[in-house]
Amino acid sequence: MPANNILLPRSLLFCLLTVYSGVCALHFSQLPIWMWLVSVIVVLWRVQLLRQKMLSPSRLVKTFCVISLTALLYFQYEQWFAVEPMVVFLVVALTLKLLEIRHRRDVLVIVYLYYFVIACGFLFQQSVLYSIASVVVLIFATMVLLHLHSNPLTVKKGLRLSAVLLLQSTFLAAVMLLVLPRLNPLWSVPLHSDQATTGVSDSMSPGDISGLIRNNALAFRVTTDKAALAKDSMYWRGLVFDDFDGRRWQRSQAVDETVKLSAFKAEPVPVIQSSAQHVIDYEILLEPTGQKWLYGIPSAVVIRGIDTPIYSSQTEVFQKEDINQRIKYQVRSDKSKLRDVAGLSNRDYRRLTYLPPNSNQKTQRVAREWWQQAGSNEAYIEKVLSYYRNNFTYTLSPPKLGRDTIDEFLFETKQGFCEHYSSGFTVLMRAVGIPARVVVGYQGGEWDNSNQYLKVYQRDAHAWTEVWLDNKGWVRIDPTAAVAAIRIEQGVSAALPQQERQFVGRSNVANYRWLLAMQQQWQAVDYRWQSWVLDYDTDKQQSLLSQYLGELTMSKIIGVVVIPLLIAALFISFGLFRHGVTRLSVEQKLYRRLQKKLQKIGVEYQPGESIQNYCHRAIVRYPQRSKKILAVSQDLEELFYKPDMPNEKRHTLTAKIKRNINAI
Repeated sequence: MPANNILLPRSLLFCLLTVYSGVCALHFSQLPIWMWLVSVIVVLWRVQLLRQKMLSPSRLVKTFCVISLTALLYFQYEQWFAVEPMVVFLVVALTLKLLEIRHRRDVLVIVYLYYFVIACGFLFQQSVLYSIASVVVLIFATMVLLHLHSNPLTVKKGLRLSAVLLLQSTFLAAVMLLVLPRLNPLWSVPLHSDQATTGVSDSMSPGDISGLIRNNALAFRVTTDKAALAKDSMYWRGLVFDDFDGRRWQRSQAVDETVKLSAFKAEPVPVIQSSAQHVIDYEILLEPTGQKWLYGIPSAVVIRGIDTPIYSSQTEVFQKEDINQRIKYQVRSDKSKLRDVAGLSNRDYRRLTYLPPNSNQKTQRVAREWWQQAGSNEAYIEKVLSYYRNNFTYTLSPPKLGRDTIDEFLFETKQGFCEHYSSGFTVLMRAVGIPARVVVGYQGGEWDNSNQYLKVYQRDAHAWTEVWLDNKGWVRIDPTAAVAAIRIEQGVSAALPQQERQFVGRSNVANYRWLLAMQQQWQAVDYRWQSWVLDYDTDKQQSLLSQYLGELTMSKIIGVVVIPLLIAALFISFGLFRHGVTRLSVEQKLYRRLQKKLQKIGVEYQPGESIQNYCHRAIVRYPQRSKKILAVSQDLEELFYKPDMPNEKRHTLTAKIKRNINAI
């Protein structure tokens, strides 16, 4: 019978199905719900096949399954030729392949598919937990491969051999990672994702940002010198809203189209000298947002990490692709100013002072009266801030607003969150001809002393206003600070009434110090994993090699490449040598021991001679030793021809044989 057509043991097939479950679990967030149902049905069908309670699917059934699942994939994804649907299609093919396992080659194909599907998972997530889980599944998949090419293995032995193999390959992979030229990793491929993400959105209306305050998810982490971060400067600027319809703020259509087309015709971005006063350099590790915009302290210039960053005329920063995975970029900002100090065009002035006709009439009328009383833009701004300071309450649960949201907020309810204050303030500015716009992003953050970086959470989401003043350009004004200055200094929770603080997003482990410490340590591990493994690029490679080798020369580089490869080759050669050496079983070693003992007393072993014949010749020559020789002969034959003997009995019999051989 051909080797490919041998019967496959049930234990191997059950192990194969177990590994399949692990592979699917690794793609939990990518697989559609219907795919999980299909997987359960196929696994149950395969189990029933093993139990001989169902028949193998006919060709007609398999054809129907292929057509049906392909149709489901087609309707599930808008973009058929993209990474996500192709990976799911691969899982579908793998699933259907389980139904037609008959030969050894089928198992080989499935295991190789396991390897490939596990690797594809790194396109979507690269966390420490996912990496550990992938290694575990990989060990079990390799065990199936060993089981297929070896005698039946116990689970313990199979896992040990599999782990040793992977450990050996890890050494070679580590050498290649350290010394070979760096290429962009697989996860740098842009991915289209339909998964919902939380965070600042591309528009703002009352209640939008207050909804984020309940979210404890991490938005991004900032690595920089703590002394360079002052509370009043930690405004992490994201989007600028300049279009108002009476209730909702958003980016004007003209500016928004330039983002979608990735073709800004913005003013040249000024170069910020690193030695200039008020300049801060920092690095941001941004969590997935599903959007294109980046965050930074004004005026932010990306100096590394983003290919061709895009700067809008409103001093926003974008990248070309949606941010569906973590990204890291380095930024330089001048905290002392915003851009656009040269002046506004007539078109920009009209856009930034526009208010919808017949909306919020009371606000516009009162604003003109206040400006007449103040007499100048600066005095008017102070008058509005004073009105905020003396009449408003900072709250997560303001009353609902009707059609004229600004009128009702400013003169009736007088309760709100940052989006209410920034929106009302911007309308008051525009009503008297002062160009103004709403800016959304994050404010503040939580400094991690043990790991020396700033953690900014979704609960730190914030909105403020920027106004244009002659000879000053754009000036940031935070009307929320006038109502609740403690919000800027100590965070959202400190500024809210006592009864509302429970709604602010906080970790569930915050009340347990040891759990909180573990959480912080895990975040630190995750951050270092991102920094030193996922972001290990050419610059870090050269820096690491220079740190240990000094100035890099061609001879040093060749040595660094060749020496580890020689070591790896020696390991491989040693492994092949050990593999080539025949290992004797326990019973074979005992037989060799008996041969040496009998040869010492003149009974030579004849090649190919059986145990029974050899011992019979020894008994004929030394009848006085026949009892011991006969016992050894019988016990050895029992060891050789009863491989399923219980381990305890095997150990007892082995010890008995050794004693009798010594007594001959």
